[in-house]
Amino acid sequence: MATVREAIVLNANPDEVWPYVAESEKMIQWRKDIIRFEVLDQGQPHVGQRFYIKKEIGGKERRFDCRITVLEVGRKFGFEAEAADFARVRAAYEIVSESDGCRFIMDETVEMLHGGFLMRIIDRLMIQRGLSRTLKGFLANLREIIEGQKRRMSAT
Repeated sequence: MATVREAIVLNANPDEVWPYVAESEKMIQWRKDIIRFEVLDQGQPHVGQRFYIKKEIGGKERRFDCRITVLEVGRKFGFEAEAADFARVRAAYEIVSESDGCRFIMDETVEMLHGGFLMRIIDRLMIQRGLSRTLKGFLANLREIIEGQKRRMSAT
């Protein structure tokens, strides 16, 4: 099992950032690994709501069946996901207000479901490094989208 926590300070208030967590179309903009995001249980987001995401991993498309585990509108969003016979993921996003904007925090834990004990240790080390790089890239994407949008709006 590999756990990674990454954060970034954004020049935006939490209300400007929250839609990029709560709306699937906006999440796909900065989470470049998600090919498809579909809500299975309709209605407003709520704890227990099911959805799935499709991601390309190692050249293969994987479907992760997900369930919201934490939801504090405007502040926290967490979910659990599983791709059968491949991996389990726990993810949590948190937005913390700061004097000059907000801090966006991503926590992800990945557990591979294949291989023996030694393979899981090797996977954990490789996944931890790769996941950290990936999350930092997602956060940079989010910053560029949000702050770029603010720059464009202030220029007009």
